[in-house]
Amino acid sequence: MEALMHDADLCNASGATLALLAMIKTALASNDTFFVDGMYGFVIGNCTAAEGLLSLDAPGLESYLAREGGLVPAASAAESSTAAESTTTATAASAALNNSTPLGPLTRSQVAMLEMLCRMLIEKGRFLDVALVLGALGCRRCGSEADLILSLDDRVAVLQSAVIHARTAGDAALEARLDRVIRVLEFQDVIRKRLQERHDSLAADARRLCGGKGDPVGCPRATGPSVPALEASLSALDKALTELSEAPLELSALYNGYAQQFALWDISLRMIHFAGGCGGGDMDDRSAVVQRLWDNELLRVFEQCREDDPLKRIEAACDAVSTLGSSLHYDPDMLPLAHLAERLESLAAGLPTADGRSTAAEAAVLVEAANRSSELIVRALTAAAGGSTAAVWKVYKPLVYREQGHTVPATPMDSYRTNAAVRRVKVQLLR
Repeated sequence: MEALMHDADLCNASGATLALLAMIKTALASNDTFFVDGMYGFVIGNCTAAEGLLSLDAPGLESYLAREGGLVPAASAAESSTAAESTTTATAASAALNNSTPLGPLTRSQVAMLEMLCRMLIEKGRFLDVALVLGALGCRRCGSEADLILSLDDRVAVLQSAVIHARTAGDAALEARLDRVIRVLEFQDVIRKRLQERHDSLAADARRLCGGKGDPVGCPRATGPSVPALEASLSALDKALTELSEAPLELSALYNGYAQQFALWDISLRMIHFAGGCGGGDMDDRSAVVQRLWDNELLRVFEQCREDDPLKRIEAACDAVSTLGSSLHYDPDMLPLAHLAERLESLAAGLPTADGRSTAAEAAVLVEAANRSSELIVRALTAAAGGSTAAVWKVYKPLVYREQGHTVPATPMDSYRTNAAVRRVKVQLLR
């Protein structure tokens, strides 16, 4: 045994594997915890027979893997009984998963120890504990060194495996908890990617300011009034990107600290929808929050459209409504159709109109633009409502009825639609 523990080549020789396992089985009868731990460390680190340990009745192996993997502190070495080991592993993993004492940062060798622990637990049919350990691995903190980094994509992969084991164990509550963590991580990843794109764009602006030489700080050519703001923006983005890569964040932290701070209005709306609303408070206040986010997003899209043609800007705003709205139409509180219609109509009202100075050709172009805006708006609202023309008709019905001579209550859109436009909407909705 001593010769094998001092010769890795002999340890890995195919003829020695069975003999090694037999000797390990004999050595496990030792009451010397220090010796057994040393043997585990050597075999796992050097021998192809290491996986064979999982099939043995190896006392203390679970505790050893949990300690070496950073799941439990070294003080837990005294826990040698099988029951104590199981309790310690489950308790530590559950605490780490619930963020009371998150793991990490962990090196790759520590991760390998916990992955081996999971394989051992699978051998024993302890699928709930496997899910807890994998969940803790997926929620661990990261470090800045390459050996300590865990990408968000890798986190999701680990947590998806944890979900499978929770489902196998029949723990619906844990499965739902892990599914929620994954969904929040997906929000975190989307925010990180959006901020990275913004950072790259600003960094390109900085390079242009310096004539292609990089950082504007200290650059003699970077003297414009926009430089301090550019530097501050890049610094804030650097900080945010680091934080978003370190560890999973709670939904509220992502919403308040990143989505709101960096004006990611579309993501903010999706997060509120996922959370099931705006929290407690008056319904009018909650509706106001949703409407404000929609207003901010439509204004952002409209102003960022680089097209000079006003109709192209309206088209960009309509695309935003149809794309974002289609993911929210299951929740009418998140899709205020009447409010969105009023906002799109206000944008369309800004289109130039024909007057006495317009030529016939110019007037025809402007009329076509007005017709086109009607079509864009109605189609966008219908797409946002999941194809429900009935929902859109409910918004425009008062205008159409008024055009037919009926007396109906006033609506915010009264000032945006001419009778001709109302007739076009009616035709489009009934087509």
